[in-house]
Amino acid sequence: MAVLLAFGTLAGCSSPEPPPKEYATPTSLCGVPIDPALLDPLLPASGKTVVVREPHPELQGGSHCTVVVDGSTGLSATTTWRELGTSVRDIARGQPYESLDEHISADRRYSWGDKGAVSKVDCPEPAETRRKGTQQLFAHMLAGDREGPAAEAAMKKLILAYADAVSKSAECRGG
Repeated sequence: MAVLLAFGTLAGCSSPEPPPKEYATPTSLCGVPIDPALLDPLLPASGKTVVVREPHPELQGGSHCTVVVDGSTGLSATTTWRELGTSVRDIARGQPYESLDEHISADRRYSWGDKGAVSKVDCPEPAETRRKGTQQLFAHMLAGDREGPAAEAAMKKLILAYADAVSKSAECRGG
């Protein structure tokens, strides 16, 4: 009888369903097209409104934008130019609150963890020609809402796709 009472008590203690996702996942970050299916696993599973805060037009040396869901930052994307020879690990370790070098690719082109990722970007013809041969472009992501292996896998897919998209953008194709 005690077992039945305990089971009945446990069965009645299920947690409530989270509210549904009502916002449309963005289709670009910082003006660069991205598949929304790559963003979904890293953004909040529920929420009503989404705003993408695009980069300031006078930001020099890269871009920064954030995806804000219901007033809280869900994800941020940054591109930044650094001196040639800067490593992915240098960028990943430069983050004050997150370790983004939990995993580093064998070719050392990208690193990722469940909270963020960094990748070198192939940029054959920088919009600012002075950067060619002297600087390296990096893409960097931060997402704080998800954790664990699924978030790590999603972050890896996102940083690779985003770095590829940036390499095809005006920033890397001569303007």
